[in-house]
Amino acid sequence: MTSRFDFLSVGDVILKGHDLSFCGEVFVYFNTPFDWSLKEFRGILTDKGDPYRGSWEDGDDFDRLVVAFMEDPRLVEVAQECIKRRLNFWRGRSA
Repeated sequence: MTSRFDFLSVGDVILKGHDLSFCGEVFVYFNTPFDWSLKEFRGILTDKGDPYRGSWEDGDDFDRLVVAFMEDPRLVEVAQECIKRRLNFWRGRSA
């Protein structure tokens, strides 16, 4: 069983989906660059024209944001590269 206690910000993103847009910061849990999951979205979610500022960690809106994030292969690659950099930083510091 793996644990996902470590998390990091992959930065600010803009997501567009069906009747949905999001602008804000995205956080991921990670073990390796290929073993990670989305933790939280913080920013502004516009749903059918109504803007909401907040944080989403679960629920229907979170699920919709996860789908929009994962549908963009560039964002998936950015998340993996951020995790690689974080892991390489700590490897270099412990040597």
